[in-house]
Amino acid sequence: MRSEELTNDVAELRKQWCRWTAVVTTLAKRRDARPRLRSKEYSALHNALVEECQSHATNSDAAQREFFLEMKNVVKPWISLQTLGQAEYRVLVSLTRRCREIERGLGGPVHFPDGLRRVALTVGLILVLSTAICVVVVVAGQWSTAGVLQSGRDGVSRLAYLLRGTNWAQRFGVITVIVVIVAIHCVRTSARDY
Repeated sequence: MRSEELTNDVAELRKQWCRWTAVVTTLAKRRDARPRLRSKEYSALHNALVEECQSHATNSDAAQREFFLEMKNVVKPWISLQTLGQAEYRVLVSLTRRCREIERGLGGPVHFPDGLRRVALTVGLILVLSTAICVVVVVAGQWSTAGVLQSGRDGVSRLAYLLRGTNWAQRFGVITVIVVIVAIHCVRTSARDY
C-alpha cells in the first residue's frame, strides 16, 4: 500500500509500528540482545498496536482495511517480549523484513541492509583515504623535487618517487589498490585475534 493512499491520521500508528519494528530488529540482529522495553512496556505497545490496527481497519475502505488487518495479524501472535525472544532466528529475520515493508507502506523510513551499509561506508572510506594519500604524495613529490625530502627515508617520499612520472588518475588507482590491500590485511589480522 502506498503511503499517499493512507489517511493522515496514521502518525501515531506509524510511531508505534516503528518502535515495535525496532524491538524485532534488535532481537533479530543479536539473540542475546535486550530491547530497551520492559515486559510491561512491551505488552502496552503490543496491545496498543493491535487496537490501533483494528480501529484503522474498521474505519477504512476495503484496500486500506486489508493493509491494517495484515498489520494486526503480523503483530498479534507476539503477545509478550518473552515469546518474541524465543522465536527462531529465521522467523525473526523474516518478521523484520515484513515489518520494514509495512513501515514503508505507512510512509516510514527506508532501511538499507546492514551489509549494504557497511560496503558503502567501506568504499567511501577507501576513496577518502586514497584521495588524501594521493594529495600527500603529490605534495611530497613536489617537495622531494625541490630538495626538501631528498633523503627518501619515509614511505611518502618513496611512494612519491615511484609515482613521479604518472598522472593523477594513475596515482589515485595505485594508491587505492594499496589502501585496499592494507585494509584487507588489517581485517584478516583483527579476525585472527578473535
